[in-house]
Amino acid sequence: MQLEGRTKTLAIRKLKKLESCESYEQLPLLLLLINEISASQDIPQSYENDAIKPFKKIDETRLSRIYLYTMDNFYKDIKLSDIAGIVYMVPNAFCHYFKSRTGRSYFDFLIEVRIEHACKLLRDGNESISAICTSSGFNNLSNFNRYFKQQTGKSPIAYRQEHRQ
Repeated sequence: MQLEGRTKTLAIRKLKKLESCESYEQLPLLLLLINEISASQDIPQSYENDAIKPFKKIDETRLSRIYLYTMDNFYKDIKLSDIAGIVYMVPNAFCHYFKSRTGRSYFDFLIEVRIEHACKLLRDGNESISAICTSSGFNNLSNFNRYFKQQTGKSPIAYRQEHRQ
């Protein structure tokens, strides 16, 4: 897609902000950017009739509800039927919808939110790794360690030591 004028300037500014913000803040910022682009008058004519589906207001509403529910409940056990019910969908439709709009599964997003929370606790608090694991929504310490290392490239202990110096 080619952007011009004010929309291009706005998109560049928001994309730079996306690079520097926390990962749990990226989805809402990206949704706002997509919404502004879809409402823009600065898109060249040749792109208006392409097969790209514009981002609709219903998508913004649904994804915002999903995001807010996740931020309020990430430390709990979230079942697929619970999160799908938030946007009045059956679980299979929800999985397809979320992945088609965000490019990743809901549970990948949830794990990322939980790991970001754990990183904050490791940097700022003195709780044990086990307590951080539980308060971040993980039921199993070995899963926590595996996902943490997958996301950050370090074990929780190494991460804490690196950020405490």
